[in-house]
Amino acid sequence: MKIWIDITTPADVSLFNTVMQDNPQHEYIVTSRVGDGYTELIELLDHYKIKYYTIGRYGTNKFDKLVAYADRIKELAYFINEQKIDLAINLIGVDATRVAYGLGIPVYTINDMPYIGNNLTPQAKLTAPISTKYIVPFYSKFETPYKFNFFMQQLWLKPISNNKSNIIIYRDNASYYDYNQKQEDYLEAIYKAFGKEFIYYNIPRYKHSKKYDFAINLEKATDIRPLLAQAKYVIGGGGTINIEALYYNCTVISIRRFKTEYDEALQDSIFYTRDKDEIIDIIKSKKTLPNKLQKIKVDKKEFYQMLDLL
Repeated sequence: MKIWIDITTPADVSLFNTVMQDNPQHEYIVTSRVGDGYTELIELLDHYKIKYYTIGRYGTNKFDKLVAYADRIKELAYFINEQKIDLAINLIGVDATRVAYGLGIPVYTINDMPYIGNNLTPQAKLTAPISTKYIVPFYSKFETPYKFNFFMQQLWLKPISNNKSNIIIYRDNASYYDYNQKQEDYLEAIYKAFGKEFIYYNIPRYKHSKKYDFAINLEKATDIRPLLAQAKYVIGGGGTINIEALYYNCTVISIRRFKTEYDEALQDSIFYTRDKDEIIDIIKSKKTLPNKLQKIKVDKKEFYQMLDLL
């Protein structure tokens, strides 16, 4: 079977690299996109030696995102129309879902965060009605017969034997936040409180993200799982790194401005706060939470059957 996978976020790379490695009997066509000042995605694809075609770009402001989306839809349509694709699979991929639907290709959309609060996300609204299969995790309230029984990130995570060190990892927020709001400098505050008691790692999303002279700045995207296995604390502005860190028994502090469904499902295992003093107190008091993720088993076979890969 010839399968098209459109990769547009770092989580896509981890997910579909595992999917393709576990199911090598199929032929895969992988597409991606580029962005001004955002190279993390391409660096990860290159790191894992995934062959891909770069089609389209990321937008900047709301208007430019719309134009970039429209342009990319057209470019993808021409490209995919020549490929004789049997199935399209994506992770909340608005562009790929629309193109596959328009070309009459069965499209399976995976979405591990259909809701924020009680509202469907814009991405879910744009993909769910036209997807052949809409596949979500067990904890989602989205109504679909296609539900897998684990957290998506668990699919690509494996145990790593490492002793914990005095390491704090910081990951900043994504570009979809409203940057008119005041930006707290959490890592700077933590460093002022603890100084050289810890080794600090900063994982910036963008080339223009702040760098710290007291921290090790990982400026090129790579596999951070070995680092997570050694870290004690992760302060994360995203979702994937928080779940990966929890898997490796880090104390995780989420600084996101909203909670997705997977945040809600793990709210008893992750500290959620954007208060600098509270973050410092959690570290100083060595507070911990029970790790719910460790009790959840992964059934890869059932998941791959759902994707019609077996």
